[in-house]
Amino acid sequence: MLLKALGPVETVARDWTILHYTVAKGLENFLVEMLDLGADPCVVSEREQNALFYVTSKTTHNMITLLLSRGVDPNHLDINGQTPLHFVLDPEKRRSVSYRHRMELDSFVLSKLMTNFSSNSKDNQGKTAWSYFCTKTIPTVAKDEGSWDYPLRIIKAFLQEGALGIKESDYESSVDLLVDMCLKHVDFIARDYPERNNHPKLIAWFLVDALELLVADAISSSPQTVRLLSWSLYKPVPYLSQKLLELGVDVHATSDHYGGTPAISDACNYRVDIDMFMSILKHTTLDRINEAVARGDLVHFGLFSSYNSNFKYPERIECTASKLEAFLNIGVDPNIQCNWGRTAAMKAAETGFIQGLRLLTSHGAKLNMVDRYGWTALQHAISSDQVAAVRYLSQEIQEPGYWKSLVSFVVDEPQYDDIIGPLPNTVYSGCALSHLASYTKTSSTLECLKELSVLGDVNALTPECVAPLHFAACMKTSDTTKWLIGNGADVNLKCGVQQTSALHIALRLGRLENAVLLVKAGAEFSKDSNGVSPEMQVDQKIRAEFLTFLNHTEVSIPVAVFEEFKQDYRVQSNDDLYDAIVNGDLQACRSFIHNTSQLPKNLGECGECTPLMIAIANERRDIAELLLKHGATASGTPCSQIQGDMPCRNTLEMAIERPQFNDLLDQLLERWLEHESHWSQDGGIWRPLQIAAATNLNALKVLVNHLRKHYSLFRCDHQDESAFVKSCLELNSPHQPSDTSDVLLSDSSTIHVAAYNENPETVEYLLSLGVGVDTRDEDGWTALHWAAWAGCAESVSILIQHGAVPTSTNLAERTPFMVAAWAGSVNVMSILIRFETRARSVDRKGRSSLHLAASDGKMNAFRYLISHGWNPYKLDNDGCSPICRALTHPHLAAYVYANCLDLTHLIPESVVQQGLRLDDRKKISRFIYELLSKDSSPECIHQLFAKGTTPLISSAQQGDLEGVQKSIKAGFMLEIRDKDGHTALMAACIADCTSSVAFLVRQGAELEYTLENRRISAYQLAEGNQDVIKWLLVKRWTDQGRLTESAFNSNEHIRPWAGVRTVEIPLQGKFAQPEGEEDANLQEHLKIIAEHGWRVMVPLGWDTIAHLTVLPTDS
Repeated sequence: MLLKALGPVETVARDWTILHYTVAKGLENFLVEMLDLGADPCVVSEREQNALFYVTSKTTHNMITLLLSRGVDPNHLDINGQTPLHFVLDPEKRRSVSYRHRMELDSFVLSKLMTNFSSNSKDNQGKTAWSYFCTKTIPTVAKDEGSWDYPLRIIKAFLQEGALGIKESDYESSVDLLVDMCLKHVDFIARDYPERNNHPKLIAWFLVDALELLVADAISSSPQTVRLLSWSLYKPVPYLSQKLLELGVDVHATSDHYGGTPAISDACNYRVDIDMFMSILKHTTLDRINEAVARGDLVHFGLFSSYNSNFKYPERIECTASKLEAFLNIGVDPNIQCNWGRTAAMKAAETGFIQGLRLLTSHGAKLNMVDRYGWTALQHAISSDQVAAVRYLSQEIQEPGYWKSLVSFVVDEPQYDDIIGPLPNTVYSGCALSHLASYTKTSSTLECLKELSVLGDVNALTPECVAPLHFAACMKTSDTTKWLIGNGADVNLKCGVQQTSALHIALRLGRLENAVLLVKAGAEFSKDSNGVSPEMQVDQKIRAEFLTFLNHTEVSIPVAVFEEFKQDYRVQSNDDLYDAIVNGDLQACRSFIHNTSQLPKNLGECGECTPLMIAIANERRDIAELLLKHGATASGTPCSQIQGDMPCRNTLEMAIERPQFNDLLDQLLERWLEHESHWSQDGGIWRPLQIAAATNLNALKVLVNHLRKHYSLFRCDHQDESAFVKSCLELNSPHQPSDTSDVLLSDSSTIHVAAYNENPETVEYLLSLGVGVDTRDEDGWTALHWAAWAGCAESVSILIQHGAVPTSTNLAERTPFMVAAWAGSVNVMSILIRFETRARSVDRKGRSSLHLAASDGKMNAFRYLISHGWNPYKLDNDGCSPICRALTHPHLAAYVYANCLDLTHLIPESVVQQGLRLDDRKKISRFIYELLSKDSSPECIHQLFAKGTTPLISSAQQGDLEGVQKSIKAGFMLEIRDKDGHTALMAACIADCTSSVAFLVRQGAELEYTLENRRISAYQLAEGNQDVIKWLLVKRWTDQGRLTESAFNSNEHIRPWAGVRTVEIPLQGKFAQPEGEEDANLQEHLKIIAEHGWRVMVPLGWDTIAHLTVLPTDS
């Protein structure tokens, strides 16, 4: 009765919307009645979806069985290549079907939809049903807090069909995809729904059950299962960790997440309890741990980092100690050293882990082992201010030599990143325990060493004459300074070659408390060896406070000190110096140098560039000369911001690039030697030489003279400096160096670079030094090859005059002449052609010089070679002729057509019949239709294109009217659509190409059509493109004189135009009336042709809108 009430029975029975709604709502009786009245159960929607696409949890089993029995196909594909299984696994798409019942299908329904085909097939995007499950179903369950039993039912259904063997894109296995999606949405839920704190546990339980089912598909070292193990340890989720261990996930494997550390290292974290740690340890062996150690991965070192952040929690300390004991009990060597030579005992002493020290000692740890700086566990404990560790070591080791050894001290270690040393040095040799203890934040270690009677002399000096007080003056805290002064430290001791006092250091670094303590203790305002007194270099941040102290202190202060504070120097800070250099203020730079004992190491926001780098980068030659005169360092690496187009590693390379600094290069080179270093040690001797060869001949001469002058420093095997210089110039750069620019080459020498950069004078200079004229780079290119490539005829002539072999071939078997043809250098070709005795010579791929010129679209070279007898029909190893390759370039194709070169060899009819498909990206398709037989059907032409973008659409987008005309002439229909559903006109509207729009509209292109139930309009797609809109609405008519762009203010009567005109077209060719043919038959024939598009009857080039012929009856 209800069915009859909906309208005529025949109409309702054929309506797919009613049938599919019935299935979605589970109206079983209604479905039976519809089928009895003749409804087609296999009817599909506009998206080619049958009734099974609309199955919900309300759909009964009987309905599923009935539909399948009536022929409804569970393997049916819709317009997106999806099966019903794909569709039901995408809950978001099914919201329109039934919002409340879009999910939760039972096992019976899943089993009917899960066929071997549907579970293994891929949609148009290459996604399988498993991919839909992982990327669509899982996120929806997680977000909507659905039941995790449902995904498990789906996994069981997949396993029954054996559908998990297909490799998903970017994933090693189906398990990897599932894990990745689960963990991504755990992070999503934690970020957007923080109140759902039990969500990770739910996901973990689901994964435990899922992995139990998928165990056969699990991979022990797959990236995502390894990642999952690390995740379960960090959360922690012990039951998931245990399951992964049972499945054999490798505890030494790494992933790209969580710092890339293996699970065995993650287990050292305090979050992992001792039971789980022991479980992980059971899944490794001593051999595997030793293998990791050999790779530099000392996993047990992570325990000390964990201890360092949790020393306030006794239970965590106990857990860390238990883990260390477990490592030692399985046989881990307590004396293993890392790359820096540090042992576990040193790490324990550095962190103050006394229990760890005791365990290590009991297992044979040697406390007197030294690292690369000569430090033992004692020095590490002292430098980290770990008093308890020092006291423990004093009980274990009583040898006097252990406590009196002198070591090197590096102040740019990570723990000292907020402080600086007393001198520009980063390494201080000959340091005693008192020096190390003075460089800490508290005086506890100093007091401890004094109690143990091992402190030594508080005024002990290093080889650089640095005393403990000089180190203490650098600290932001004043504890160690105060303690040393109270225990007899000499406040006026001088250090370094400049005789700097502790007061100099404290004021320069802005350590106000230390400076006050020193002045109160009697520190003098004496000058250093440069005549600079402490008050002359006081940090501006403490200047006012220090002056206030001086005005109120009872200590006698010299009048000159107060006078110095009254001076207002133009440059008072490093930022001021930076601005002065950039702005070229030479006087301000002189003022800064006068008022400071030493130049700052770095300037600018980057914190990497030296003052000299800033001066060179800003081309301030006078300031650079001033800085060099006052000891500016030449070392260091500039930041990327000031390097410019060429990556430069140092000041020398920066100066070479700028010829105005040529007269300073000698000073710069000598400065490198003064600092006991050399530019050849910083990145390789080849770089400055090749940069100079590329950009600056005079700089190259300076470098060569420098090499000769200091030949003896290089300890080379050459007998004289000339041979040494020659060997340096012939050095090749590394293979594909990461920091080369457009002027440098990979694995090449200076002469290659000079030839490549069109520097004939440099080429001649290098040859005069004996550099080999036929020296080859990694690809077998000689300097003549590179000169030919660069098109430098002068360099080519010079190289030939010096004996270069003009017929030498590179690894691709190409001569310099062939390279010149490839580059289109006709001027070079005219020099080298006399050496090309064989016009048929080809490279390794069978390509001649003409092939190479054609491939790169070099018109002049192409014409030159053809005029000199090169064969345009010769096939290479790929079966392509020069003509074939020329057709990929419009200008060469025009030349081919204009010269009537034979094209019949390109596309045999047999190849066309076999379904040849072309790629429009190479543009060969734009002209290929010229080669087809005249009777080729439009369908055959359209089938040639694999990507859906025809030459007509491509030409319209680019405004190529010639290409548009040729496409139409070849038979491309105006209304053919690309993969996005756009015709040539619509593509031209989107591309804002007015010329193409005008031409296509005048050829009869439709301005509107329907696409997927949407009305597509040229006006709509041209929105925002003003020129196209203006043409469509105004100029389209004004160009014909039917409308005017000016305001209508004339009284002249003009007959309104209806917009429809009749034109007379002379019928020619196959449209002409044959002799003896009746008019009626011809009209019927023309009517059939016109139904497929009147455009084919209009001669190409006719403007069917602008050039209308008005009939007499229209006037």
